[in-house]
Amino acid sequence: MAKSKELTDKQLLSLAAKELVQLTLDFKNGDDKAFERAKYPDILKKRRLKFGVSENLIHRIMTGEFDNADGIEVTVKKGS
Repeated sequence: MAKSKELTDKQLLSLAAKELVQLTLDFKNGDDKAFERAKYPDILKKRRLKFGVSENLIHRIMTGEFDNADGIEVTVKKGS
């Protein structure tokens, strides 16, 4: 994988969102320390980037919608 400095903001946000989904799945499956392993929040903070996650997404992850997913498509929308 490319170093964080080589990633565009869009690529970085997509990777961070993918990591969030995987960490939430790990937490759902009993890994209490899952979020301590997250590497992208610090990189996002250094670049002054933010992204929001809806309660609906978290609900969908926790109810198992992504358990058997082959992949996750993430889109980046410009916010206000």
